Amino acid sequence: MPMDQRSSALPASIMFDTFDAPGAGGGFTQGTYPLSINSVGSVTGYYLDANLAYHGFLRTADATIVTFDAPGAGFSARQGTTPESINREGAIAGYYSDSTGATRGFIRTPDGLFTTLAIPEASDDPYTFPYCINDAGLVVGKAHDSSGNWVGFLRAAGGQNLVFDFPSQAWSVNAE
Repeated sequence: MPMDQRSSALPASIMFDTFDAPGAGGGFTQGTYPLSINSVGSVTGYYLDANLAYHGFLRTADATIVTFDAPGAGFSARQGTTPESINREGAIAGYYSDSTGATRGFIRTPDGLFTTLAIPEASDDPYTFPYCINDAGLVVGKAHDSSGNWVGFLRAAGGQNLVFDFPSQAWSVNAE
């Protein structure tokens, strides 16, 4: 079906808004990449700058854009901050790559404070990728275990971890 026929079937109330995060590069693969929207209209994601470094952003429902970098994130090509998910309260989960190439998970609170995720069951080989945070603050993702294999994890809001081997990663967590 041609695009114009499909789009005409959409309700008139559906609107699209475009934006660029401040500092986003304009070259090939550079730009702004929204990844998650919460129920109040705030959006998080990353942007690639002219040096191909990743930076996080939060775009609130009133269109205010705040950019941020996780403490310890690198600023060279293919390093930096990658937010993956935002919950209703505005807490953001994601990961950052530092100058050594290690990737660590983080949670950014609505007031901008960062917690680096430590998954004690995972190895000292720091590869932790949180993919989703729900409204209760549960975070899921994947990390390396002590054998260097990928395991999935669920981190409770209080910091307790549950690590599981199957499947080897968790992409999403619901409110229940």
